[in-house]
Amino acid sequence: MADKSIQAVLFELGLGNISQRFIEHKITFDLAKKLSDEELSALGVGTIGDRIRLKEKLNSQHRTCACGAFKSSGFRFYFR
Repeated sequence: MADKSIQAVLFELGLGNISQRFIEHKITFDLAKKLSDEELSALGVGTIGDRIRLKEKLNSQHRTCACGAFKSSGFRFYFR
């Protein structure tokens, strides 16, 4: 979903306690998708598992949004 905030994602994953750090560093949903493991760790995403879950969640939200855009345009796209 395009309007989903990074704070909402963090709370969904049980990482709400570090959402303030993302605000302080002006990390938006779109910017969060570009962060490296080292940057996520510096922001407080301390475990490898949490970093993987966060990245998967961010990427799945992106794919959902893109598919919705294709469907609402009235065109059908087929990929091989």
